[in-house]
Amino acid sequence: MTGRAVSVVDGVWMVGDATLSHPKDACVYLIDGGDDAALIDAGAGDAPGTILENIVSTGKTSSQIKWIIATHCHIDHTGGMNHIRKVTGADIICHALCAEPLEAADNDRTAATWYGTSLDPVDIDETFDEPEKIIKINSLELHLLHTPGHSPGSISVWADIEGKRVLFGQDIHGPFSPVLGSDIEQWKVSMAKLLDLKADILCEGHYGVMRSNMEVEKFIRSFLNNYE
Repeated sequence: MTGRAVSVVDGVWMVGDATLSHPKDACVYLIDGGDDAALIDAGAGDAPGTILENIVSTGKTSSQIKWIIATHCHIDHTGGMNHIRKVTGADIICHALCAEPLEAADNDRTAATWYGTSLDPVDIDETFDEPEKIIKINSLELHLLHTPGHSPGSISVWADIEGKRVLFGQDIHGPFSPVLGSDIEQWKVSMAKLLDLKADILCEGHYGVMRSNMEVEKFIRSFLNNYE
């Protein structure tokens, strides 16, 4: 079997990052809900085929991916979405404030300019503008929590899986820039919400996986302290 994936906890794998798929890729996570599955982000778009190979290496088929969840609009998380949706038939969901720059292919707000490239328009299948939205993959509930700060449309995803509260908090660390629409004060409020979840595991966008509540809290607070 080709492909590589890293197990996080039963039913969750990292299937993409700078070493698993392509140096430009943020972390990509697969959540197995049984017959169906969801993907958290989709990499920068330089090696979506490798991400798909890594998914298959977990035992899931491409057609079992029902959701691609965009945690925010930046190209290192979203550049691979068009290709992966075409192969899987999955629906892309994100916050409404994330959808607009993706559909407009705004190279500044999606950080494509930072990467010296451009983003093709990404059509979003479903958006939400509530503080929290719940979607299901079979009986597993995924909580999509609006956590602005790094970008206006940033979300964090959490779920209780195999007795563990798993938090997918992409780009907790920032960075922050007016070009990206960042707001540090909003980010501080968002981080307080994440701390209140008391997650057992954190799957971050560039720093990988923290595997204890103590480690999760220490990680989040370290960045809060940096911006005091």
